[in-house]
Formats: sequence, C-alpha cells, structure tokens
Amino acid sequence: MDLQTYISLKGMSQEQFAQRIGVKQKSVSRYAAGERVPHPKIMSDIYSATNGAVEPNDFYELGKLWKKRD
Repeated sequence: MDLQTYISLKGMSQEQFAQRIGVKQKSVSRYAAGERVPHPKIMSDIYSATNGAVEPNDFYELGKLWKKRD
C-alpha cells in the first residue's frame, strides 16, 4: 500500500503521521508523492508505524519515482 493511501484510510494528516515517525511533514509529503525514497531507518519506522501495511518495496515503484518523458 502506498503511504498516502494509508494516511488517508486512517483519517490522519501528514503532520500527524510525521510526528508519529519523528520526521518533518515536508518529508512525509515527499515520501507520499514519490519524490523521495526514505532512508532505511525511516522506512523501518514507517513499516512499524503502519503495522506492515506500508512496506519498503512500496517506495520503489518506478512509475512513482521517474517522471514520464513527453
């Protein structure tokens, strides 16, 4: 499951989730948008905070990380 979907399903804000894992809201925004891949320690924190619903592999979808070329 992608991070933004998890956050939305749980009815929380990115700020609330950021506080839960100890990072800034801007970082969570970038992770959720696929603009940045979290450091392995942060991935572990995300995995724990979501009870395994968001896995490290969820951050490596090429469609999210690479922009389409026109």
